[in-house]
Amino acid sequence: MLKVAIVEQEKIAKDIIFLLPKILSDEFTFSYFEKIIDLVKEDTGQYDVVILNEAYNNVRITSALNFDKSNSVYIYLCQDGYESESVNYGRIFRIKRGDFENELFRIKDMINIRLRKHNEYLFSYNGITLKLKYHDIYYILKEEKNLVYYTKRGEFYERGSMNKKSEEFEPYDFVRVNSGILVNYEYIFRIEGDEVELHNHVRLPISRSRKPKLLRYIRAKTA
Repeated sequence: MLKVAIVEQEKIAKDIIFLLPKILSDEFTFSYFEKIIDLVKEDTGQYDVVILNEAYNNVRITSALNFDKSNSVYIYLCQDGYESESVNYGRIFRIKRGDFENELFRIKDMINIRLRKHNEYLFSYNGITLKLKYHDIYYILKEEKNLVYYTKRGEFYERGSMNKKSEEFEPYDFVRVNSGILVNYEYIFRIEGDEVELHNHVRLPISRSRKPKLLRYIRAKTA
């Protein structure tokens, strides 16, 4: 079950809470905070979604919320006239406060894809079973008969087919950059020539046949 935290005016918070069942794919519980300091006192990493007034979008508060160490989705409600945007590949959204209902419906698919990555993949090889969160996997590399998972927790090997794995991981926002590499979209930093660079500075080759599709995929995500 998802956990949602809201720091906003009470009326707006109530309207959002009544709207969320139409936005989120999974069931959820929520906590309302009148003041940001009350949220800071909590273990903010427990929340899957944090909805805030734009007034709290500053370095001091994001540091207090341990933003960089969490995998939460942050949604900032901004004053009218502010250009809506999605940054950090679906982890941070800035939407128009005066039209938040339409704005939330507009970004609902991106929110749910990101939240889906909180699920766990059951990895099994040579009698070892391990749970890996999808958002902890940087990319998967085909190496002879094995698939190598490069993750925040290290490297793991598993027998398997890249074609089947590509189909299985596609709903979690993984994209094929060549026949033997499957990349977690949220870690793509940029495309340079025939390579994709990840946020951890790893560079991976893109095949010519897959590059147009990859570029279309990225444009659709950032439109």
